[in-house]
Formats: sequence, C-alpha cells, structure tokens
Amino acid sequence: MYIFKEAETWVAVAFILFLIILFRFGWSKIVKALDNRAETIRKELNEARNLREQAQSLLADYQKKKQESENEIDKIIQKAKSEADITFKNSIQNHKDLLERRKKTAEEKISQAKERVIQDIKESIVDISVNTTEALLKENINESNNKKLVKEASDKIDKDFLNI
Repeated sequence: MYIFKEAETWVAVAFILFLIILFRFGWSKIVKALDNRAETIRKELNEARNLREQAQSLLADYQKKKQESENEIDKIIQKAKSEADITFKNSIQNHKDLLERRKKTAEEKISQAKERVIQDIKESIVDISVNTTEALLKENINESNNKKLVKEASDKIDKDFLNI
C-alpha cells in the first residue's frame, strides 16, 4: 500500500472521482450547453451565409445597374454627338442656302440694273437720234418736207428700235 502514500496517486484518485461526479451529475448540463452553443453557432453561420448571399446579390444588382447606367450614358453621349453633328450639318446647309439666295438676289439685281441701263441707253440713243435728225432736217430741208421726213424717220426709228 505504498501507492497511497504518494501525492500523485491521490491526485489521480481525486481526478477520477471528479470525472465520475462530473459524468454523473453535470454531463447532461455540459452536453446541453455545448449543444446550445453549437446550435447558436450554426444559426449564426446560416445567418452569415444568408447575409453573404444577400450582399452578393446586392453587389450583382448594383454592378448590373452600374453597367446599365454606363450604357445609358454612352447612348446619351452618342445621341448628343449625333444631334450636334446633324445640327452642324443643317447649319452649314442653311448658310449655303442663304448664301445661294443672296447670290441669286444679287445676280437678279445686277441683271435688272443692266437691263435698266440698256433701256436708258436705248432711250437716250432714240432721243439723240430724233433730235439730231430733226436738227439736220431743219437746216437742210424746208418747212414742208421737214414735217414729212421727220415723220418717216421717227416711224422708222420706232420700228427699228422696237424690234431690238
């Protein structure tokens, strides 16, 4: 019985008694506490998994919305560029049309002025011719022939110049 004199033996006996008491009275409480803790951890893990899935879903939604927004922005920019291009081309065409109308108007005014000048010159030539002929006839022809010749010349000049 030398074994019972050693301190290690009594420590081992005390430990074994502790384990027996623990298994007999406290084991069910320990197992229950551990089961409760395991269930709590399982619930927290499930909740964390659900939150992670929700976060991934939200991230995917936001990335999709971001991509859609970028696509929409690109479309808006392209549309604005297209409209600006069309507006620019229309503006250029409008200016060309305006210049063409002004050119045509100027050409018409020049043509009208030219026609007025030609008409004025013709009228002046007729007046000068009539006056010159009348003056020459007064000098060279007597009164009776004068009227007759002036009438014939005037008729001839009217006829010639009206046919031009």
